[in-house]
Amino acid sequence: MENCSYLYASPSIPDRKKITPFKGLSEWANDIPLSHKIMVSVDTQYCTSTIWDTDDKIALCGNYNGGFQRLLSFMNRITFEPLKEPIAETISFLSAPENIQEIAVIEPLEIFEFYDEAPTFLTTELMKALGYLDSEIDNVLSILNNPSSDPEDIEETLHYLGLHNWSEILYYDFSERG
Repeated sequence: MENCSYLYASPSIPDRKKITPFKGLSEWANDIPLSHKIMVSVDTQYCTSTIWDTDDKIALCGNYNGGFQRLLSFMNRITFEPLKEPIAETISFLSAPENIQEIAVIEPLEIFEFYDEAPTFLTTELMKALGYLDSEIDNVLSILNNPSSDPEDIEETLHYLGLHNWSEILYYDFSERG
C-alpha cells in the first residue's frame, strides 16, 4: 500500500464532533500534488481530519470554487500539448455539479508519515508553502511550456501536477455519510 494525499469536497468545514458528508475527488500516491494544494489555497484554514482519530488540526481546507478558479487559471497557462486531455478531464470532473461543494479538504497525514516531524508541524509547513504557490506555479510553467526542457524534468513535473487521478472512489470513502 502506498501513502497518499487525499482530496475531498464538503459542504462545510470538517468537524470531528458532527458528521459532515464528504465527496471523494482524488488520491495521489507518495506526494502532495500541486493540484491538491491549489484546490485548498483560497481562504485556507486548518481543520480536523475526518480520516484520522485525532482532535489535532492536521488537515487543511479552503474555498472549493476559489481553489478551482485558481486551478483553471493555472491550467489555462499550460501550452504543453500532452496535457490537453488531462486538463479537459480535470475541468469536467471538478465542475460536475455532483462534485462541487463549498469546501475542498486535503488530508495529507499519510504523506507526512514519510517524515520524522510531528503532523501538526508538517501541516503548518504545508500551510506556509501555500503562500509560495505562485512561484511554484511559475516554475512548473517554465518547465512545461519550454520546448527545450529536459525530458526527466518534464516527467517529474507531470507527476507532481496530479491531473491524472480524479475519482469519487477513494480508499477512505465517505459516500454513505450524512
